[in-house]
Amino acid sequence: MKKLVILVALVPYLGIAQGNRLKYADKKYGDMAWHDAAEGYEDVLERGIDSSKVDNRLAECYDKSGNLEKALEWYHISEKNDHLHKEQLLRSALIHRQSGDYKGSIELLQKYEQRYGSTDVTRQLLSETENLSKLQKDNGNFDLYDPTINTPSSEMTVNFYTEERVFVSRNKRSKMPVMRLDAGSNDYFYRLYVGDMDEAGNISDLKKIKGKKSIFKHNTGPVCYDSINNYLYFAANTKNTSEESTKESLSYLNIYRARLDGRRLKDMRILPFNGENYSCAHPSLSADGKYLFFASDKPGGFGHSDLYRVEIREDGSTGEMENLGNKVNTSLDEFFPYMHPGENILFFASNGHPGLGGLDIFVAKMNQNLHPKKVENLGAPVNSQMDDFGFISDIAQKHGFLTSNREGGAGSDDFYYFTQDVPIRSGIQVYGNVTDIASGDNLDSVKLIIMDNQGNVIDEVRSDQTGQYEVLVPEGIDDIIISAAGNNYEESETDIHIPNDADEFNQDIALTPHIDYYLYGTIVEKGTTSPLEGVKTTLIDKRTGKQVLELTSDNKGEMKSEVLKSLHYGDSLNYSVRYNKEGYVIVTRELNYVLSVRDNININNTGTPIELIKIEEGSTDLNDVVEINPIYFDLNSFDIRPDAAIELDKVVKIMKENPGMVVELGSHTDSRGSASYNKSLSDKRAKSSAQYIISKGIDKSRITGKGYGESKLKISDAEIKKAGSEEEKEKLHQLNRRTEFIIVKMDYK
Repeated sequence: MKKLVILVALVPYLGIAQGNRLKYADKKYGDMAWHDAAEGYEDVLERGIDSSKVDNRLAECYDKSGNLEKALEWYHISEKNDHLHKEQLLRSALIHRQSGDYKGSIELLQKYEQRYGSTDVTRQLLSETENLSKLQKDNGNFDLYDPTINTPSSEMTVNFYTEERVFVSRNKRSKMPVMRLDAGSNDYFYRLYVGDMDEAGNISDLKKIKGKKSIFKHNTGPVCYDSINNYLYFAANTKNTSEESTKESLSYLNIYRARLDGRRLKDMRILPFNGENYSCAHPSLSADGKYLFFASDKPGGFGHSDLYRVEIREDGSTGEMENLGNKVNTSLDEFFPYMHPGENILFFASNGHPGLGGLDIFVAKMNQNLHPKKVENLGAPVNSQMDDFGFISDIAQKHGFLTSNREGGAGSDDFYYFTQDVPIRSGIQVYGNVTDIASGDNLDSVKLIIMDNQGNVIDEVRSDQTGQYEVLVPEGIDDIIISAAGNNYEESETDIHIPNDADEFNQDIALTPHIDYYLYGTIVEKGTTSPLEGVKTTLIDKRTGKQVLELTSDNKGEMKSEVLKSLHYGDSLNYSVRYNKEGYVIVTRELNYVLSVRDNININNTGTPIELIKIEEGSTDLNDVVEINPIYFDLNSFDIRPDAAIELDKVVKIMKENPGMVVELGSHTDSRGSASYNKSLSDKRAKSSAQYIISKGIDKSRITGKGYGESKLKISDAEIKKAGSEEEKEKLHQLNRRTEFIIVKMDYK
């Protein structure tokens, strides 16, 4: 590409005098007349001057005029002579990359960092080398064609006028008797044309656009068209008239606006944000006409050339230049912005972002305020090792044009028509993995419906074979709902808040398997393996106090519920389970756990059958129903100690669960001490214990306390005497010192 820099030195082509050739060449170099300077330096070399005096300047001249092969040759010579300065060393690395010598480019980039430290460009290029193969691989989204308009001259850009007409900027020689040359490139100046475009992208019947001669004298183009107001925005060279400038031949590019009348531009005027010491070029208008995007080398930017925008107000006036920031701009060059008319995406060319070499075409996804968020390289075949730029596409992203000087073209810079299969969308990329919450397995073919917070459907997608999903949420929508449903899984809804200015957001979705939960259990008579039929089992939700269900055991002592549709994976159960059968002590157990992938719930909790105690009035002891530890009193005392209260509370619980139960609390002593004292003390202790139970809400008619002293020894004195040690004897005495809770009556009515 011969028109990389937007600072363009435009001077008439002068015949070369036979004077001081080096002085002449230096003057042309100072005037940025790169082609003329190169010829001058080559001439002095032929006259025998030492190449070390001109090597780095000659390399730069060939580089700036677009002869990269010669530039690389002279950069090599200059490097051997140790003449490469900072910027030239970086340029040499970039040209190596453009020529396909990635290894050589990496070595030069590393040398640059060793000498001068890292920059945004060197860091990115060195870190992104592993992505080259990905960029080089044809992604299958674009197919490129030659539109048959190309010539050996430079075709710079195509821009849409209507669906069937386009604007073209090119520097093909015309039939004019005298045509000036651009001293920087030794090419003819770029002119603007309008032509017809067929369905295959072929452009024909080009007609030159005419305008004020003083403005159209040198380079003009590229352009963009405002179809609403019939304005044409275009760039053209304007001679620098700054008194501070010592380079009278230097000319800058400025952006103009004019009315389009057929093929003639009227009311042409330069826009106020242009300056006398910098260029503005490559205009592109936002779809709503509110912003004009362009490239400029205005001092104070991030690099040589940055992308900017200005506001176009309703009265046609423009705002201040606003740099698009370092997400788009680098310390090198960004050119040819194209704001897509249908999406919030900005295409542009850059040699500062990691690419295949030279200028690559990138797309920046913009937020709702048209500020860039994320930049992506379009990869092959859009990009090549050479310069690729001037990308435009229609509103539906079905077809468009780009410009490239890649091998195989007709000449310098050539147009390429492309067709596109999948449009590039703006917005926030929401992505994630869909899994089974229980197993963690990835779930494919899960349908996900994405809605805004008003329930309006944004999109519908399905997870792929790896469980991944991806959806693009339009700019301006911060809160969304993802509804997900799969076979044998519960439908779920996930509320998501997307942070401001995010360009992507990760949200994994875990689905709950649909499991048919039911309850089951087994009841037997304690002390036997006999199943108990007719046991009524009642489940109470302790959090609500409501009955959940009621089951009755069959002749095998088993019970099983229907499927409980109200229960789901992950639910936490907090039930009180009551087992009731006439003739048996009513038992209450706790059922607490979190539902898992098991398809049933054992209401026995431990997995072992529930055992019920058969009641024999006058002999069944509550010690056989629940484990009641010995109730201790202080010496010669009948006050209830705290440890004794804990054990008596167990009795209170059983009696509350069995409201028809009447209990006699019997206190017994061992045989040591006098019989009368033991009888008196045990009676006081029994009555004190009974009174404690009454104090806990048990009616006094249901509990009596009686002391038996040593009258009902479980172990006789004779048996205790046979014990081998004092410790064993003490244990036997302890068996006699006991408290019994005998069920004397049980009423089930």
